[in-house]
Amino acid sequence: MACAADDSLVRNGDFENGDSNWEAVHKDKGTFSIEENGGIDGTQFLRLKPSDSAYPALYAMQQLIKPPIEGGKYKFRARVRLSEDYASRMPMVEVNFKPPRSDKVQFIHVEPPKDAEPGKWTTLEADIDLPEDVPHLYVHLFVFGAMGHVDFDGVEMVAAPVAKPKK
Repeated sequence: MACAADDSLVRNGDFENGDSNWEAVHKDKGTFSIEENGGIDGTQFLRLKPSDSAYPALYAMQQLIKPPIEGGKYKFRARVRLSEDYASRMPMVEVNFKPPRSDKVQFIHVEPPKDAEPGKWTTLEADIDLPEDVPHLYVHLFVFGAMGHVDFDGVEMVAAPVAKPKK
């Protein structure tokens, strides 16, 4: 289920504007590229290729989401596709934030199933209950050093629909 880009807290999660709003983390541990044709939400998608020498280190792209961030229930969704030769720990998507008046960062991790079929898009989803007054949050797209690459597309975090009370 795609949503209008304006509805998502994640900006440019379909990568139709290249790497705009995204930043590489651990730049010496891999490379990224914006690939044409074959994206699931539009034509472009993000490809992360970990460095062969990086194992077991991670390489990631991240997005910082700043206020205003409304508290409430959200649906986080991302699509991933493993290359045929990807050999490492499964890639991961993560949302993290520090609730107000707390010393601990909360992490929500989602990984593809172990039997994810290489070459096919897999949808990852998580329900997130975001407290009020979160100062900011991060979205990370992780791969771990090894062979091959992982594609990402359709990264979004949208307000969950509110269930209507039964009459």
